[in-house]
Amino acid sequence: ENRGKVKVLVSMFGRETPVELDSLQVKRIWTDANPRMNANETNRKIIYPGLSYVICGLLFKVHNDLGRFCRERQYGDALEKLLSESSLKFEREKELPLLPIDNQRTNIVDFSVGDRDKILVDLKAKPMIIKEDYYQMQRYLQSSGYKLGLIVNFRNRYLKPMRRFVFRI
Repeated sequence: ENRGKVKVLVSMFGRETPVELDSLQVKRIWTDANPRMNANETNRKIIYPGLSYVICGLLFKVHNDLGRFCRERQYGDALEKLLSESSLKFEREKELPLLPIDNQRTNIVDFSVGDRDKILVDLKAKPMIIKEDYYQMQRYLQSSGYKLGLIVNFRNRYLKPMRRFVFRI
């Protein structure tokens, strides 16, 4: 069956490369019958969509205002100012104690945002996010009991907040 070719850009190691694929090699995501079905299913799975979108909007504003070469503390100060101007409740540098450990200052997250502290936000200003940063957010989520954490690296040219979920066993 001759279905044609599809041209796509594949990003590998930070460089985009044009690739021509046979249409049989491409997985179709949308259905003809109901093109919004898959999008709605995905949206239902997002934890705290309204609050996380507002927080991401504030993070984008901070990134646009300060650029990508400031210190983590400066980004935190700018985000704190925007959060205090908005109607969102938040706490900066919140301590998240681990119950089995007597040390109460074990985990300190940059921001806890939302009514009844729904989302943790960890700010970074470094060349790349590494797996230890994900492990750190996982520790924060497990010790706090929250469901969603955002890891935000302001050093990137384009801001991409990483969503991290708590996995309970």
